[in-house]
Amino acid sequence: MAEIKHVFSQGKMNKDLDERLVPNGQYRDALNIQVSTSEGSDVGTVQNILGNLNLHNYDLIPAGSKCVGAIADEKKNTFYWLTAHQYKDAILKYDGETGLITPVIIDTNRNVLNFNNSGEILVTGINIIDNLLLWTDNINEPKKINIDLCIQGTDNTGFYHTHLISPKTNIQYSDNILLEEEHITVIKKSPLTPILIKSEFEKRIISILQNQNPFALNNVLKEVDDTFECTCLNFAGGFSYEVSDELLFLNGPGNLPDQFHVRAKVLEDLSGQTNPFGGTFPSNHYKCRILSIAPTTPTNSLQGSLQLSYHVEKVISSKILFNKKFPRFSYRWRYEDGEYSTFAPFTEPIFSPGKFEYDGKNGFNKAMDNYLISLELRNFLPFYTPKNVVQVDILYKESNSPVVYIVDKIKYNDHVTINVGNPSTTINSWNANVYEIKTDLIYATVPANQLLRPWDNVPRQALAQEVVGNRVVYGNYLQNYNLDIKPALQSQFDVRYPSNNKYIVDFVDNYSSEPFLTEQDVSPSSDQRFYGQKSLKSEREYQIGITYLDKYGRETPVFSDTKSTFDVPKTRSRFKSLISTKQISDAPFWAEYYKIYVKENSNEYYNLAMDRLYQAEDGSYWLSFPSSERNKIDEESYITLKKGIDENGFVNEEAKYKVIDISNAPPQFVKEKIIQVGVSSVTSTASMLQTSQPLIGQRFFEIDEETWTSAGNAKLNTIDSRLTLFFKSGVKISRKYEIMSVDLLENAGVDDGDLYKIVLDRPIDSEDQWIYPNFPTIINSSTLLPDIDPNLTIKIHKAVEEYSRNYEGRFFVKIHGDSLIQKYLVPSTLTQEYEVLARIDSYYLKDGNASTYANGTLDNTGRNISDDEEDWVQNFDFNNPEDGEEDREWFIDQTYFSGTFPLNTEDDDIYKTAPYNFDGTLRSNYDGVSAIAGYGRGIFEISGQVYMEISYGQVGEDIIWEDGTPWDNVTDGSGNTVWKIDAQMMRDFENDKSWVLGSSLNPSDVSQAAVVSQLQDGSIFKISGDTNDTIYTISGGPQLIRRINHTRWQEVVDKFYLWAQDSFQLEDGTGSEWDRDTYVQFRERLRSFMKANNRRVTYRIPLDKDPRTESSFNLVEGDASNNTFPNADDDDAIGLEFITPVAVEDSFLSIKSPAIWETEPKENVDIDIYYEASQAYPLKLNLNNWGLYVPKGCIVSTNNQLSMAAGVVTRVLGFTGTASPAGPFVTPYPSVLIQFDQLLDLSQIIVGQSFRFEQLNGGYTVLFLASIALFQNQSYAFWEDTSKCPVGLNWFNCYSFGNGVESNRIRDDFNQVTIDKGAKASSTIDTTYEQERRSSGLIYSGLYNSTSGVNNLNQFIQAEKITKDLNPSYGSIQKLYSRNSDLLAFCEDKVLRILANKDAVFNADGNPNLTATNRVLGQSIPFSGDYGISKNPESFAADSYRIYFTDKQRGSVLRLSRDGITPISKYGMEDYFKENLKLNIDKIVGSYDDIKNNYNLTLISSNITVSFDETVNGWSSFKSFVPEKAISMGNDYYTFKDGLAYKHHTEIDQGGVAVDRNTFYGIHYKSSIGVILNDQPGLIKSYKTLKYEGSQSNVNQEITDVRTGYYNLKNKDGWYAEDISTDKETGFVPEFIEKEGKWFNFIKGKDVAQSLDIKTKEFSFQGIGRIIAGGITTDNTLYIYPAPIIINGCMDPLASNFDSTATVDNGTCQYVSQVPGCMDPSASNYNLLANVDDGSCILDIYGCTNQLASNYDPLANIDDGSCLMPSGTIYGCTDPQATNYDPNASVDDGSCTYTPAPIFGCTDPTADNYDPQATADDGSCTYSNTGGGRNSTGSGGNNNPLYDPPTLTIQDTNDDD
Repeated sequence: MAEIKHVFSQGKMNKDLDERLVPNGQYRDALNIQVSTSEGSDVGTVQNILGNLNLHNYDLIPAGSKCVGAIADEKKNTFYWLTAHQYKDAILKYDGETGLITPVIIDTNRNVLNFNNSGEILVTGINIIDNLLLWTDNINEPKKINIDLCIQGTDNTGFYHTHLISPKTNIQYSDNILLEEEHITVIKKSPLTPILIKSEFEKRIISILQNQNPFALNNVLKEVDDTFECTCLNFAGGFSYEVSDELLFLNGPGNLPDQFHVRAKVLEDLSGQTNPFGGTFPSNHYKCRILSIAPTTPTNSLQGSLQLSYHVEKVISSKILFNKKFPRFSYRWRYEDGEYSTFAPFTEPIFSPGKFEYDGKNGFNKAMDNYLISLELRNFLPFYTPKNVVQVDILYKESNSPVVYIVDKIKYNDHVTINVGNPSTTINSWNANVYEIKTDLIYATVPANQLLRPWDNVPRQALAQEVVGNRVVYGNYLQNYNLDIKPALQSQFDVRYPSNNKYIVDFVDNYSSEPFLTEQDVSPSSDQRFYGQKSLKSEREYQIGITYLDKYGRETPVFSDTKSTFDVPKTRSRFKSLISTKQISDAPFWAEYYKIYVKENSNEYYNLAMDRLYQAEDGSYWLSFPSSERNKIDEESYITLKKGIDENGFVNEEAKYKVIDISNAPPQFVKEKIIQVGVSSVTSTASMLQTSQPLIGQRFFEIDEETWTSAGNAKLNTIDSRLTLFFKSGVKISRKYEIMSVDLLENAGVDDGDLYKIVLDRPIDSEDQWIYPNFPTIINSSTLLPDIDPNLTIKIHKAVEEYSRNYEGRFFVKIHGDSLIQKYLVPSTLTQEYEVLARIDSYYLKDGNASTYANGTLDNTGRNISDDEEDWVQNFDFNNPEDGEEDREWFIDQTYFSGTFPLNTEDDDIYKTAPYNFDGTLRSNYDGVSAIAGYGRGIFEISGQVYMEISYGQVGEDIIWEDGTPWDNVTDGSGNTVWKIDAQMMRDFENDKSWVLGSSLNPSDVSQAAVVSQLQDGSIFKISGDTNDTIYTISGGPQLIRRINHTRWQEVVDKFYLWAQDSFQLEDGTGSEWDRDTYVQFRERLRSFMKANNRRVTYRIPLDKDPRTESSFNLVEGDASNNTFPNADDDDAIGLEFITPVAVEDSFLSIKSPAIWETEPKENVDIDIYYEASQAYPLKLNLNNWGLYVPKGCIVSTNNQLSMAAGVVTRVLGFTGTASPAGPFVTPYPSVLIQFDQLLDLSQIIVGQSFRFEQLNGGYTVLFLASIALFQNQSYAFWEDTSKCPVGLNWFNCYSFGNGVESNRIRDDFNQVTIDKGAKASSTIDTTYEQERRSSGLIYSGLYNSTSGVNNLNQFIQAEKITKDLNPSYGSIQKLYSRNSDLLAFCEDKVLRILANKDAVFNADGNPNLTATNRVLGQSIPFSGDYGISKNPESFAADSYRIYFTDKQRGSVLRLSRDGITPISKYGMEDYFKENLKLNIDKIVGSYDDIKNNYNLTLISSNITVSFDETVNGWSSFKSFVPEKAISMGNDYYTFKDGLAYKHHTEIDQGGVAVDRNTFYGIHYKSSIGVILNDQPGLIKSYKTLKYEGSQSNVNQEITDVRTGYYNLKNKDGWYAEDISTDKETGFVPEFIEKEGKWFNFIKGKDVAQSLDIKTKEFSFQGIGRIIAGGITTDNTLYIYPAPIIINGCMDPLASNFDSTATVDNGTCQYVSQVPGCMDPSASNYNLLANVDDGSCILDIYGCTNQLASNYDPLANIDDGSCLMPSGTIYGCTDPQATNYDPNASVDDGSCTYTPAPIFGCTDPTADNYDPQATADDGSCTYSNTGGGRNSTGSGGNNNPLYDPPTLTIQDTNDDD
């Protein structure tokens, strides 16, 4: 009897091969079974599997929950899982040692964990570092929690929301602070506001003692410790001295505080006290004690005829902080887990300049020293500080330095108590929120990269997460935001506030309150304005940018546009300015805050103090500077004059000059002293020149020697020095000429007298023809003497070189000067002579009603209104009214004009059509001025600027209109004739010939060229007859106005239409149109309009002084009827002489107070760098952020001050809530309520009124009023939206001293520290800023090191290049995994290894060497094979070095091990997975079962799990449990279902009760197996009997019917067969027979009906059954199977020693075609096809395998690329037989490839002997007509888990084959 016994020795399914080819030991299908593959007697037996056990013993997780993530902590034998529910999210911990479940976080608010029980959220990356749990889900912010603290904050019942716990700040559960999302995000919030400063500066208090010498008594000096009294005067800045101040006293020349006579200490302030000698002491009267006294101190109160005076200065305290520095301060927070926030905005520099005092000798500005003596830092714990902040680091930074220092670390329990008043005050502590800086010694630095970290670029979302190299890495992440519109700003400069008050900070109730601003009065004197004030540097362009921030502080790049750019003119240099800006675009919806940034790209500039000025003969100037300033200036650069000499005089004009030359030695002319050697008298000059005159264009002339010397002048022929000469008459001075030679001509003169022949260096200039008033007449015909200016004198000087100590330590700069040099640099006490360049004889015209013009009204009823042509004929008859002639003259203009004419006009055609708008209604593109009739203004003032209107009358010539002048006409669109005025006539009126002055285009007025050339910015003039000799400067470009005097164009138009209405025809049809009265009226009006007396040109000239007050007489006093000279009027003229200074007799100018020049920035750097200029401002106000925008205590002002309490400062008290848009008196916009300390006058306010809130630092914010109602608690409603509100910034880049000088440098000294533009920088971007999913990108954090306490996991510093991009062709990153210190990236279509903290350096031959590197992420190296993880990262599972995952797109399940990627789905399941993976639209959950060495793959959509068994290298069974997640821990396997945790392979529960097998999540499932009973597919077989064999069977005792049970036996639990089915029949095994420890029986088929035709050979009947109602009769008694005959032998029919009689396979089978090889799957040479293990397995040993390498490892069998080869080594294939043989290679690198050898066999799949490994068919295929066996499946159960499962034996009980 043939018998085939299946024991399933391979233990795996095979659903790929044809039934006939399934190998013995494999099976077709299995559910919930496992196969024993041990070496015992049960080899290959089928078992059903143990069930799982719910670990929960109480209800922590509500029904309907889902597990969204899980992770095991193997070190602690614990695991954590994360659950989502509609009402409660949770994180729970399971302790494998104790079996306890502990809630870690309970989120009943559903706003912390933000899981979603719909299944949309699945934690895709999760890690544990020490006690920190990090995860990401690709929807929410990446999260991180401290497990221990969260457990402490969570109630064990799980009913309550988790509380925040912070032991370091003593926050306990009982404090009831609920955990919020911001407490557990990876990104940490940072401070939004700068630290507040309370500072005190030591002022340089200077005064004088006038007419006092208290240090001597009876001409004897006092001694040390003697006392004295003194009265100090002229304090600078409104300050005075205090008791204990030390004072320095200096008499005579010198510089305090370096030089002094007496040092004394103030003992008592006697001001106002009773004077024992009568009366009271004056103010600032002090009693002092002498500390030291110099013997050179004067001993009496008189010195010569002068009384003694002392300069006094207070001694600066020795406790100066941060001297010669611009310190900035900031702070940062440290969180409970050790993370540091980014820096708060830095303060602006803490610096207070003194009064402007520039030391011209030493070249430094004494005001620019830092005299900081006290500094308190406040509010480093503002109201919005997160509760889990445990430490504050006080930070310090100096300008121009990238180093940030830590001043101190403030912790919760730190405090210092000082005794200030009663009670004592606690400072430098957490609770005080105050830190006092006591020293400028800083003890630690912050890592340099922190300043490059304006914010942390933590991804908003991330799909993948892993920890590698102690950093967290995210992949496939989301960053940035979308902007609907590009942000735009509107910016300008504004006045910095407050101007006369300063404020200090007063904390009313310490930690619980915000700082309160209180006013401290300052009484400024007039001198106060010369103290430095924060400001914007003038003559610079500023571009303002904006960034938006989300709620965690992520920041956009800077956005800016042209509207946010503005210039600060030089005129603002004397004022203090700030930046005012507002948004003009809508803010993005996602933004919570915004910041303002500033770009100002100019390079450094310098101030230079000029103490001397020298004028050269060519009119240029040489400026003298201290040599210490030499490096500040270069040739070809430009310098600007900012302040004049001897006073704090602001230079309003541009005053910019090019540096022509620089000399370290004084120029020759400077070293020469100019000495006058002679001057002719007014009366002798003419007679002295009788023989030969100084003619224009001639170089020589002669003077009479006797006349010259008789006046006491030196003999010219005896002088060896260089001589110069010039002519002078009154204020007129000629050019300066150098005398080249002087010859004495004896007896050559009149009466044989001697003559000096003088030869000049150049001909006498034509500009000096004024020497001859009647030029070209030279000789007076009557006197025969030269017809020269009657006041002419000749001055001759000699130049004598002499040494001066003033040249030591100086260098000299040459510039070409102008009149401004004389105006600002020549001392007023120095006599200066001028040359007249042009003269205006100006009259004055004023109409009677001119004064009403200023009031904006026009009154024609008064007298003397010049409104018709006759008036103007009279007006222009200036100097001789009787002659009746009109004159072309200048006049100060305060008379009527009827209209204006534009400066620019359009094309010619516009003048052809009448009427046209010369009536004052100008076209839109005209560049004219006022078009309304009015009056000239004369001399007037607007906003402090003085103007003078001076006009020139009768411009050009009359334009004549003749009768019969041809007319052009055209026909319009309706056929009507349209008449047009002659075009040429209109052109004549419009063009330059009728309006321009001083040009050949208008020959009539070309003579005015000299005057017009002087009517420009910077020109200077005097007024003839002014005894004050005042010089006026034109302080800006004059405005040119063309005025129509009497006849308006509209009058011409009106007459034209009257004529046109007559149709140009007489009523009787005769006559001409030229004869009509209407034509005559039109002609006269047109002629009047075209006359020259209808035109005047007016120049509106800005002046630096008012001639009405500065002149010795008033030019415009009285009116035209008042002819009292010297006032100008219509009869008499006043001369306005435009002048230029000429050389003085002595070019050396001594200056006691230096002029200040400023260098131009050497280069404007064109870089797009913006600097942080503000704190973060909220875009919408609410309870949590209002203090950022309107801090408590800030000063309130409004554009309507009448609404404020008069004379009282109004402040903000607080925020009281919100106002409903539907509430009373509220506009329909959300509003907030701000409480004031003063009431507003509601009658004076309107909705939309702006209110300005002045900040402590000098900036301001603005809100708009939303209601005119008064709300509760004295509150007012303001719109909550701040996005369109202006803000004023405290940012500044210089100090302005009110005199034009601006400084940004310590002492204004070269190479000293300057004010930097900001501590934090940002930039714009060239690309579009938008939300970006970096699907192929990686980004990593800073380091984590628990040993050193470093936790930088929240630090994502963009500037450090923390990203890496993979090849996008690999698809998006789905999963990251750290292995062997490298990072594995699983992309959709590829798997890569990324070198971490190392890189591959390739040799010349292409071989890589691994080297250590500081690159966190190095090269990415793809694994072979075109496989990825698709979009199913949840399919990932790992065990040791093996990794499992699915590629859904390719229908593959893969294993990544040391041998690379292997598609394990091909191990009998390829077709199944290709079909089913793609059908799974839900998640594909992968996990690894450590106990069974199974990779469990759950197909959610298919509701099934399938297991890959590593021990059999195949898929062992399907399983009925479908978990949400699964993990292994401590050699146990856990799954999660409905949020609950279950432990698998459990036999008994916690109570010792057995757990049913095949029971999962409380549901019992069946086991089944489908087998192929066909060991010899080539043979035709029919099976008569199927036998089921197993171990201990289930026994049911039966005592009533011996036929149906085990009679007289005991009940016993064991295996039983519930049902068995084949493809032909179903059956059962009602009982088992036990024999020799085995239980077995035949499978009984179902009952067969009698009518059936039983054909056993056709296999229509299987097993043993009964015929019902006739047919075959069977024995109904219990059938006992005979004892089997045991015959050992080989039972494999394929073996060469097959024994057909053997009943027991003894393992002796031998095979003809054995395949020897390594059968160990973990070995590197594992052979999947081997069926005989030949002991050749090789375990992987990594190292260098190249024997030529210096680090060759003989034990290594896998080259890891670490070989170090000698230089010159060439790698390649060295085998000539290989396809890629390289003849140049010296070392074989193992890369040889060969043409594969063919594998012969049968390649036809339909053949009986098909060989799947064959690659070449050898013709051996055989075929049969019938085939193989049938499938059989079975299912069973077991009530006793202690018994083994059964095996299935197939036995042929028929003699047939």
